[in-house]
Amino acid sequence: MLDFIYYNIYPFIENWKINFFRNNLPFCEYPYSFNSYVPQLASASAHFPYLPIILLSISYHDPSIINNNIQNYDVRFFLKLQTSLQLVSMFGHIIPNPRSLLIQEISIILMINWIYNFCKLTTYKKDMPTNKIIFFSTIIVVNSMYIIGLQITINILVIILGFFFIRGYKIMNKLSNNTCKLISSSFLSSFLILALEDIYCDNLLTFSRDFPWHLIFDIIFWQVFTSLIDVIVLSNNKKWFHETNSIKD
Repeated sequence: MLDFIYYNIYPFIENWKINFFRNNLPFCEYPYSFNSYVPQLASASAHFPYLPIILLSISYHDPSIINNNIQNYDVRFFLKLQTSLQLVSMFGHIIPNPRSLLIQEISIILMINWIYNFCKLTTYKKDMPTNKIIFFSTIIVVNSMYIIGLQITINILVIILGFFFIRGYKIMNKLSNNTCKLISSSFLSSFLILALEDIYCDNLLTFSRDFPWHLIFDIIFWQVFTSLIDVIVLSNNKKWFHETNSIKD
């Protein structure tokens, strides 16, 4: 037993420790530009779930500040998922090698769950796909990441989700057409910025190595886009929905 530990487990742990401290950061922010301990501090700060934490605090302590929607079990679960997603993805900018802790895989699982639950809140029950789609989507996306790489997988996934957000397959059919257009345009625009960042990263870092170029996407997606989604989920304003609908319907 001791021989097995010494010749198998111990080398595995030592190799993992080496990989953990090896820089393997996929996005366009030069490591340790702002802090000698946190590899991508600027991007990490833009991932932090400021709004969902505030909303969850209000939900449990004084929901009357907003409206009754914030006490809804599914809405609370949605906000908890978003908080977890943003914290996990933030951690991927805090450590040198997020692959060593499967940050990308965990983020994909949480992202698919978060999107599914948003669709669940904004789609009639009779039109909502079974939650089995979460499992199959996760398997496909994670395997795609290993086969063709993270950025190409993100680009393909964004195109597919873009079609869903433009009112494909009856998804989000509680929402008005203008709301769906706003969601789809915001979503696609943010990931267009990410794609351009990936393509021109070397040029951007040559122009200015100290500027955190990935921060632009992180602010637009993790703060602006997700806040828009939260507003829609919590709102009683009929402008977001078809005239007879709301999240609670």
